[in-house]
Amino acid sequence: MSQTIAYPVDLHVHSRYSDGLFSPEELAARAVRGGIGQIALCDHDTLEGIQPMKRAVAARLLPGGERMRFFPSLELSTGDGNTHVLGYGADTENAVLLRTLEEIRRSRLTRMEEMLERLEALGIHLPEERRARLLVPGTGRAHLARELVWMGLVSTVAQAFDRYLGTGKPGYVPRKCPTALEGVALLKAAGAAPVLAHPYRLGLETAAMYSFLLSLKEAGLAGVEAWHPSANRTQAMELDRFARRNGLLVTGGSDFHGDANTQVSLGHMPSGWNTCREDAQLLFDFINH
Repeated sequence: MSQTIAYPVDLHVHSRYSDGLFSPEELAARAVRGGIGQIALCDHDTLEGIQPMKRAVAARLLPGGERMRFFPSLELSTGDGNTHVLGYGADTENAVLLRTLEEIRRSRLTRMEEMLERLEALGIHLPEERRARLLVPGTGRAHLARELVWMGLVSTVAQAFDRYLGTGKPGYVPRKCPTALEGVALLKAAGAAPVLAHPYRLGLETAAMYSFLLSLKEAGLAGVEAWHPSANRTQAMELDRFARRNGLLVTGGSDFHGDANTQVSLGHMPSGWNTCREDAQLLFDFINH
């Protein structure tokens, strides 16, 4: 996790409608207290929180009296579920997108069942009432990780991923999603600006990551989330320069979920994103052209 600073723009936050801990109302209130004037809700594989968040943002004013700007979005799982594409401004009534999201949500349930079975084989038994809360559509690894924290098996969500739920760990189960290329095309067809989320989490060498981004651009990728806590300042600046050289939008977000002990705070990203307001305006213009 890189050192971060506070910005007045956060284009990647999560609510209870996926794996965040806070409601849209609570997120909006926190954003106002933090002086965040532009915010995007990017819940995993769902659009259900968009209208509640839109209402919550509209009901509050920033300290100077101006209104926050809200970017409706989602974070689409692609590939084996670990490559994520943000879709800013997607048509919330698009039938193909809604059908795909429903399929992904059902696959999450199947995956949760398999992960619980793997943990059972390790001797980790959740109480039945805790299991029941996990066995509903839309739950994911973060929900299960919090249960492992509750059981005292780990101290943090990050530890749960490191020991049990991360790729290659004993409780990890991959899931089938659209490919990244299909995801980008799907979001573009739904009227969204597709943006690759947290590229450094892909674990690729720099040249391979840049090649991947260019292949996604051919499918319709509009931008890159250069400013994210998974990148350090140098990496973020290099990715920022790469994006601009190749005609891609630059975005940034904290990826805030609300978990304690994660060193992730609303509005906080690596230092150096001096054009955050201008980049948010370019994204706004792109999705409202």
